[in-house]
Amino acid sequence: MKRTTSLNLTSGPILKTLSELALPIMASSMLATAYNITDMAWIGMLGAKAVAGVGVGGMYVWLSQGLASLPRMGGQVHACGRGDYEKARSYASSAIQLSLFFGLLFSAACILFIDPLLGFFQLDDANTYAAARSYMLITCGLLVFSYLN
Repeated sequence: MKRTTSLNLTSGPILKTLSELALPIMASSMLATAYNITDMAWIGMLGAKAVAGVGVGGMYVWLSQGLASLPRMGGQVHACGRGDYEKARSYASSAIQLSLFFGLLFSAACILFIDPLLGFFQLDDANTYAAARSYMLITCGLLVFSYLN
């Protein structure tokens, strides 16, 4: 049995409506934070230089999330508010295509310009630089999947 719900943000009690909207977003954010903490704990077992390298490489992954959110926050929200779900589907389809394009573009830029991007942080330690480079190659190379999520 398929359950569908619709959340109307323009009518009804505002606290209840905002809570229904905010709680899943907050839970998702808490899970992402827990994932990052667990990730850092495991990397911490490799040593301080590995943690520093992941921190440096992770800055570009973090930066990419702002770019990833651009297509998602477009017109489909406005179309859904008007009740035009067909137009909202069209906007969502365009947002997925744009996300794919942005993801591939950002990944390619990070991989092609990895040395200047890491050079910005002026890392003196070769092990830290190697950890940052490895982390960036893996995460930025697979970033497109995060964009499509």
